Amino acid sequence: MKIKKKKSVGINAVLNIIKQCCAIIFPLITFPYASRVLGVENYGKVNFGTSIISYFTLLAGLGITNYAIREGARIRDNKENFSAFVNEVFTINVVTTLISYAALFLTLIFWDKLGSYRVLILIQSLSILFTTIGTDWINSIYEEYAYITIRYVIVHIIAIALMFIFVRDSSDYIIYAFIAIFGTVGANAINIFHIRKIVKLRLVKVKNLKLHLIPMIMLFCNSLSVLIYVNSDVTMLGILSDDKSVGIYSAATKIYNIIKQLINAIIVVMIPRLSALLGKKMYDEYNKLLRNSFHAIVTLLAPAITGVFVLSYEIIWIIGGEQYAPGYVVLSILSIALGGSVFANFFNNAILVPNKKEKYFLIATITAAIANIVLNFILIPTLDYVGTAVTTVIAEYIVLGFGIFFSRGLFTFKVIWRDLISSLSGCIFIVLISFVLHEFIDSILLRTVAICLSSVIGYFLILIIFKNSLVTNVIVQVKKKLNEFCKRFK
Repeated sequence: MKIKKKKSVGINAVLNIIKQCCAIIFPLITFPYASRVLGVENYGKVNFGTSIISYFTLLAGLGITNYAIREGARIRDNKENFSAFVNEVFTINVVTTLISYAALFLTLIFWDKLGSYRVLILIQSLSILFTTIGTDWINSIYEEYAYITIRYVIVHIIAIALMFIFVRDSSDYIIYAFIAIFGTVGANAINIFHIRKIVKLRLVKVKNLKLHLIPMIMLFCNSLSVLIYVNSDVTMLGILSDDKSVGIYSAATKIYNIIKQLINAIIVVMIPRLSALLGKKMYDEYNKLLRNSFHAIVTLLAPAITGVFVLSYEIIWIIGGEQYAPGYVVLSILSIALGGSVFANFFNNAILVPNKKEKYFLIATITAAIANIVLNFILIPTLDYVGTAVTTVIAEYIVLGFGIFFSRGLFTFKVIWRDLISSLSGCIFIVLISFVLHEFIDSILLRTVAICLSSVIGYFLILIIFKNSLVTNVIVQVKKKLNEFCKRFK
């Protein structure tokens, strides 16, 4: 097994954001096309099937990815121990995958509601298989974000081409589902060959089953609770309402999830490094990384929330078309949920989990899941998809509140108030310029472009004026690289 050199967290973050952009570009390019070709109802069917299969994907995963990244990062420099650890975790994952498929088949047989969805769901279940054999968590442990990014770019280009070639009318929703699965996890098939360069995978007798299972189950319960309060909206909407409501709601949540994934890309690359720093008891470096990440998240998240809120109608109209336009109310509500979701992820996955305090994360997610289910039963019959959006906001901020409370004493970094004020000032500018341009520009497309361009330029200039630490550091690094480049040609 070849030991990898330490990589820059900043470069990893950029690479992971590029990867997330590729994962986002795929639906952004294909969604306007597919939503119109498939129609609201068939698009709703695909998303309902996705919501069902997500529970079985979670069962197969059993919290393994988060556990493996956290523990594997601590021993990644020890060839023998790491190899034994990886193969034991992989063996457990194979067993949980078989159990998950058995549970899926029984559900499809005995739940009559899924009768018309069986073929669709079986195709979507390929994501379970490819996630297991892909063992992408090994790449995350070694921070192989360059390889991950290149792989995703190639697969998504292929998937986009397949989409336009084979999805031609509303009856092609099964083909659309297959291509969507290929674009999401198809790249994991390549891992079968790449992982051999790092470690040789094989099924082994698990000697430390109890040692692995206890934290895995704890993390699994966390993920299950998160899935329930995030994903149960679509599932319950499909059961209590109809495919059309699911289609409208899914259009808004797709945009919401795209933005959330982009910001969370910063947090994802932090987890292996944070676990490694804690394992080496390098607490100063740990807190410095947390502080820098926190302010980077604030700087990027604040304008994202504001922009989505003021442009909710335009975004839905441009991406989905007029038939999805009612979903703009959902998107404007979900923009408020973005703050709770991203910072809940920060406090729970970047602080509690690396510190092995996942039991507190579990308390938060269970509370949110229960609240979400109860509120969905109350609100969906009267408010339909608007009610599901409201429950999501409440659930996200419940998890954030618990995350902040239980993270006390686990970090010591101080907030840079100048950065927060600069972001707030920039958001005020976005609201004002949006109000003005809404009054003077009638064209939806032209108005959206004008608001986006003026908001980006204005927000960036305000950050410079306030000497925002993130922007200042980026400018310093760019100048440094330019000077180095110029010296080479003197």
